[in-house]
This record gives sequence, C-alpha cells and structure tokens, in this order.
Amino acid sequence: MEDPDQRITCIICLSNFRKPKIIDCHHTYCEACLDDYIDKFAVDDTFDCALCRRTITVPPNGAKDFPVNFYVDDQELANNKEEFCVYHGQEILDFYCSGCQLVVCRQCKQTDHQTHDVQNLQNVRQIFVLELETLKQELADKIPQFQSYSDVFKTRISQNKKSTERLCTEVDLQVVKICQTTHKQGEDIKDILKKTLAKKLMNLDAMLVELKEICFLLNHYTI
Repeated sequence: MEDPDQRITCIICLSNFRKPKIIDCHHTYCEACLDDYIDKFAVDDTFDCALCRRTITVPPNGAKDFPVNFYVDDQELANNKEEFCVYHGQEILDFYCSGCQLVVCRQCKQTDHQTHDVQNLQNVRQIFVLELETLKQELADKIPQFQSYSDVFKTRISQNKKSTERLCTEVDLQVVKICQTTHKQGEDIKDILKKTLAKKLMNLDAMLVELKEICFLLNHYTI
C-alpha cells in the first residue's frame, strides 16, 4: 500500500489527488487521470502502470471500478506534514543541495553545505514540476507518432497471421495432392503386379497342360 506522506500528488496531472483510485500494483492515480490514461494506452482491456509498468486489467466500468485509496484524502493533503532534520531537532527541511542531492535544514546549509549549491526547496519543487510538465507535454506530442507505430505493427502482425494461415492451407492442399498421387501410384503398382502374376500363372498352367500331355503319351507309347 502506498504511503500518502511519500507521494501526495498524482504522477499524471502533477496535482493533489482528486478521487484517488488505487490499481492492482498499489499505485494511485486520480480517477479522471486514470480514465484518460486508459483511453489512450489500453490495448485488449489491459494497460501498463505509468510507474512500475506492470500490466493491469481494465475493470468493466473503467477507472471508477478501481477501489478508492482511503489512505489519501483531502484532509491529509491539506495537512501535508513538514519534515524535520534528524540532526538539528526542530529545524525544518526546507533547502535542497543539488550536489549532494539531499534535502537539508538551515543549520545544515550553514555548516556541512556552506560551499554547495543549495536552493530553497519550494523553488526546486517548482522547477521539477515545470520540468515534469515539459516532459509530459513532449510525451503527449509524441503520442500520435507512437500510435502510428502501433498501427503499423498491428497491420504487420495481421498480415503475417494471414500469410501464415494461407501458407498452412497451401501445405495442407499439397499434402492431400501428394497423398492422392502416392495412393494412385500404389494402385498402379499393385495392378502391374497382379497382371504380371496372372500372366505367369497362365504360362504355368500352359506348361502344366503340356507336361500332362507328355506324360500321357509316355504312358501309352509302345515299342
């Protein structure tokens, strides 16, 4: 389950959650943002989570069928807790050291980070939000291109399936033809063998008759 203190804004709209919905991988999005995301990226009633890329099945009624994340509500968002420095007691963490990539308090800034590039945390947050908005817009601009690629891939997959099915049908027909040809050749060979046998039997019968005649003559021959 997500910790509301760790992430209180929707990763899609970069604003406080509105009707927070939690999906199967335990990530949370605004219901409207999730609906829009599903409309754009769902394929065969599934979509990949924007954060962890896990494949999620779309419920029958879309985003509204996902459960509400009761750990994220308007009161918790309004009362977003200030964090305090672990080294200086009640000093609020309201600065960001870009070199160390740490959030620090005023005393930390004046001691351990005196020569570092330290900025007001609120200003840094605004910069990050602007950068995320820019990235979001760049991705949105590329969606038609990605959709075009997706359509091309789908067309190629369909063509390959049809081509494979056609080839399989042709193979089946060739197998039938080969079987028919082989069967006919077998019947022809059997016919030849039968005719050859019949001819040999006729010859043997003639020889047997001739032999009987000779035996008869020998039995009745007198000197």
